[in-house]
Amino acid sequence: MLFRSALERLVGLLDSRSTEVREAARSSLAEFNFTRFRTMFDLLDEHSARATGILVHKVDSSVPQKLAEDLAAPSITVKLRAIEMALAMDAADDVRQPLLELSRHENLTVRKEVIRALGHCRGNQVAVVLKSAALDHNHSIAEAAEQSLAELEHQLATSGALGIERRTS
Repeated sequence: MLFRSALERLVGLLDSRSTEVREAARSSLAEFNFTRFRTMFDLLDEHSARATGILVHKVDSSVPQKLAEDLAAPSITVKLRAIEMALAMDAADDVRQPLLELSRHENLTVRKEVIRALGHCRGNQVAVVLKSAALDHNHSIAEAAEQSLAELEHQLATSGALGIERRTS
């Protein structure tokens, strides 16, 4: 119980206004890093991957760079796993540009997962890509794009941000 409350306190300090306090908390939580998370990712259930991933994203400032490197890897498997990790870590928006670049990938599975991940990103370019993908000749891509557009609209509505008009014609 003492360990858990100490860990919760350290995690809470990650959101401190003080840079020094945030850095000290990060240093104390250094074992929550991207390399370790990537190694363990396939062994974690969905809930544990999400909880751990969000913590790693807060602790390890190298997450966007390392996810981008994995997204740029030649291996389809590494790309797909990077997309899955980005979603689990709530870090899709941090790698928005590499995801946008992959939205026209020749591999259907990569394209579909990228379109799904773009629903967790922000920006006009994201909306343009998703609208275009909603017209894709492949039904699974078009369906993923529609779901991502719905997710994007939901995010905009709940955040109070200005909505992006979605044309259905």
